[in-house]
Amino acid sequence: MLADVTEANDLAEGAMGTPHIYVHRVGDWYPLYMDPDNERRLRAFATVTSAGLVTEPPSPDQLVRDLAGVDGILSLNGIGAPEITTEVLRSVGTVRVAAIAHWWHGGHVPARAMWEAAGVEVIDASDPVTEAVVEWVVGTAILGVRRLVEFDRALKGGSAWAEPGRRDAGLLGASTIGIIGLGRVGRVAAARFRPFGARLIGYDPWLPAPDAAALGVRLVGLEELLRTADVVSLHMPPTDATRGMLGARELGWLKDGAVLINSARAALLDEVAFIAELRSGRFRAFLDVFDDEPLPLDHPFRSLENVFITPHIAGDTTGMFRSCARLALDRLRDYFAG
Repeated sequence: MLADVTEANDLAEGAMGTPHIYVHRVGDWYPLYMDPDNERRLRAFATVTSAGLVTEPPSPDQLVRDLAGVDGILSLNGIGAPEITTEVLRSVGTVRVAAIAHWWHGGHVPARAMWEAAGVEVIDASDPVTEAVVEWVVGTAILGVRRLVEFDRALKGGSAWAEPGRRDAGLLGASTIGIIGLGRVGRVAAARFRPFGARLIGYDPWLPAPDAAALGVRLVGLEELLRTADVVSLHMPPTDATRGMLGARELGWLKDGAVLINSARAALLDEVAFIAELRSGRFRAFLDVFDDEPLPLDHPFRSLENVFITPHIAGDTTGMFRSCARLALDRLRDYFAG
């Protein structure tokens, strides 16, 4: 694959007056982002050195050679991003901008710090993955509040009218939505819930109350949120301060009949306490993330009737990958167009 990189670089050196873009390695993920339309979009405004399909990490010396004369970096995801260090960029000396198509926390947090330390402007263009996750969140909230999963199971199980309780379902617009974490995804979730007319409350100790109010969200304590929300949606990142933040005590605060949605990280929940509380049948859970992935075949989540599970696909669709790449390419094009 490194030979392919060198060949592409040789071709790029012959073109003058257009930006030179380097695509760092993402291995087998590359075709998910770069379909023929996106390949044409990239080459319509830039010359290209692509290591996209490379699977093995290059040495710093190889990266310096590959990045020779490069003006911008296309970072399709976090694989390979931290390999482009501050030292590599300073040795190259020409890179001005990097566009991130699909933000991967583990790869892009260190990469962004290194790139900015080298004076490179970093553009986060990963809005499509946020929108995809929020679409899943809103969809599962509707499934939960309207009790559509239970009605489906009842009818398929032979019930004529899903009685008793056929008219006990709620309405999203009449619900209180509790958002735990009002960062990137939580903010968009608030914006998508608001048109339904739902009451929005939030817990985020790092967000000033005026900022939350601008989102249409009233900040409350964690206990108040869990005791009053009809729908609780988790959007905190996994940190030392948030791991296991919902344990036996906090899960006991959830109101009966609540809908708990987790598209963030399983580490936010104490799994042992979570399973014990789910077995009580007091509330329903919609989960896309798990401590062990893929979810073991004998895991209790697979058999609990009040748990709806999906295989970590809230933000994982073909359209999302291509949209992320397309937006990053458009941002790079606009940057160089001035």
